[in-house]
Amino acid sequence: MLQYKDIVIRPIGEADLPEIVALGNDVEHLGGYLPCRMRSLEAYREDFKERKGFMQPENSWFAITARDGRLLGNIGFFKPVFYMAGLEIGASIFREEDRGRGLMTQAAQVFAPYVFAVAPIPSLRATAASGNVASRRVIEKCGFSLDGIERAATFAWGKVQDLAVYSLLRGECPTLEEVLAAARAPKEHPHP
Repeated sequence: MLQYKDIVIRPIGEADLPEIVALGNDVEHLGGYLPCRMRSLEAYREDFKERKGFMQPENSWFAITARDGRLLGNIGFFKPVFYMAGLEIGASIFREEDRGRGLMTQAAQVFAPYVFAVAPIPSLRATAASGNVASRRVIEKCGFSLDGIERAATFAWGKVQDLAVYSLLRGECPTLEEVLAAARAPKEHPHP
C-alpha cells in the first residue's frame, strides 16, 4: 500500500469489484476520452481470478482511494507492445466530482517512482488523447516529456482521436524513497 498526500494506492480486492463495475459502466461519468465498453460483474470476477487479482509482472492494476477508504479510481501499468523494454501507465478517476482536485496528479507522482522501484525497466510511457488537456497536464506535471502525436490512434465516443505519447526515463524520475520523504517533510512557510 502506498500512502501519499491525500490518496492511498492499494491492490484491488474482490470486494471492490461491484463498485468498480458500477462506476466503470456509468457512461455519464467516463468523460469524452475513455472508451465506453460496459462489462458485467461476472466478467470482471473471472478476469480478477484468472489474473491473480489484476497483479501480473507486466500488467497490474490498483485502486486509488481517499484516506477514508472511499474508492476514487484506478491506476496501473502494462506492456504496450511486446517488443518495448518499458511499461505504460494508465489511470482513471471515476467520479466527475473527484476530478480537478489534484488527486490524479498525486497518484501519478507516487506511482511512476513505484513502478521504477519494482520493475527493471529503462522507461515509462503515458498517453492521453491529444485533446484531453487535463490528462496531458497531469502527465507533464509528473515529469514526462512529449515524444509526439500518434495520429488516429484511439477510438472513443464515436470518433477517432490522436494520441499524445509521453515518456519518462528512469534517470529522470525521483526514487520512491525521495518522493515519500518529500511528502512527509514539513512545509516551509516564508516569513512575512
